[in-house]
Amino acid sequence: MKEKQISEHIWKLEFNFYFLIISIWLVKNNNNVFLIDTGISKIWKIACNSASEKGNIRGVILTHGHSDHAGGVNQINAHNPELPIFMNGRDYEYSSGENPFPGRKKVEKIISAEVPIIDLRKINKNNFFELTGLKIMYTPGHSPGHTVFYHDNDKVLIAGDLYTEKNGLLRPPMKQFTSDMPQALLSGRQLFEKIDPKIISVCHGKDVNVPFDYFSKVV
Repeated sequence: MKEKQISEHIWKLEFNFYFLIISIWLVKNNNNVFLIDTGISKIWKIACNSASEKGNIRGVILTHGHSDHAGGVNQINAHNPELPIFMNGRDYEYSSGENPFPGRKKVEKIISAEVPIIDLRKINKNNFFELTGLKIMYTPGHSPGHTVFYHDNDKVLIAGDLYTEKNGLLRPPMKQFTSDMPQALLSGRQLFEKIDPKIISVCHGKDVNVPFDYFSKVV
């Protein structure tokens, strides 16, 4: 595992599995620390140990419900049932195993029905910002409920799988795992009108700090 601090309030944990990097972010607000994604099931404890070194763990926030992002939710909930877990509810029927994710044939039971999930659509976004320092930005396409988080103070976009990275440049998400590629590309472009980050941090690749609108030129 490689840990690096990418801004004043944000750390990125990178786990290298052969040819795939899986990342988890830690966001600190005052003495409270939030995990953005959990990675796959076997790395949750490493992430939690790293988070606890920086402050009190106050919540888990998911960019979406795929297994490489939400695979540790059940274990974290079993370890600390009082810890709130946030996710856009549009992904719940798929991550809970009710239906396969759009574009896939197999059902995946990633999040147990016993785990309470707080729907990001139904919370007060101002209160969430005060708690975490993050702005919620809905970016459907890679999954129906895909959501990114923008740290306005640090000018960092925690992009989940909205983009990938290759040779230091932004690229579209992985086609074989994306529910609706045209929608994903649209979501990626629409962010240009709302934010201007200095750092775009993606799950599967290195962080990007080239001009944000470069994405529009490569898709």
